[in-house]
Amino acid sequence: MSMNSIPYYIARFLQQGNRLVLSGFGVFTPEIVPSRLDPVTHTFHPMGMSIRFYPDARHEDDALPSFISEHSGISAENATELVASFVNDLNVSLKSSPVAEVEDLGTFQYNIEKRLVFIAAEELLAHPDSFGLQPVSQQPVTVRTREEATQQAGIMVGRQKLVSDIGKPRKKWLFWIVILLLATTIAVLLLWYFKVLDLEKLLEL
Repeated sequence: MSMNSIPYYIARFLQQGNRLVLSGFGVFTPEIVPSRLDPVTHTFHPMGMSIRFYPDARHEDDALPSFISEHSGISAENATELVASFVNDLNVSLKSSPVAEVEDLGTFQYNIEKRLVFIAAEELLAHPDSFGLQPVSQQPVTVRTREEATQQAGIMVGRQKLVSDIGKPRKKWLFWIVILLLATTIAVLLLWYFKVLDLEKLLEL
């Protein structure tokens, strides 16, 4: 096991809801965020976690090295040395740069007040009981009173009647146009017929 594995075990330790004292660096306190419905965006958020960080190098604790030893198979002494090396490298990194990103864990950075703050990685804030669940958005269902529904129905009927009334004159015009075309066609045929008869008579003479 290498020092690069320490953030992974820190994340696992926190996701179990355990308060973590990172000796020589600070204290992490995980809190469960219940599932909730955002009334503004109408989005349902599954249960998650928030991580509070308090920079304090005075506290000492062996809970993390014991956790690493239990789950990795290395000795507690070796785990303690790896954690100490990780903390030392993290402190050195923050002295040379105001921002330090740690894979599997998040970002440490100094704010305007020169106070060290922690921004947890998104996967760290996912509660194990909500694994795989994503926020879901849904537009609210509008519930109308009987009066509103009746008024809306009246508006729809009025619109349909208006469209129907507009269409009636067009139907009448189409009907008369068809009649006129039929009459014209019959008249042309009759004229043609009588001309043919007259032509036959002339030929007989």
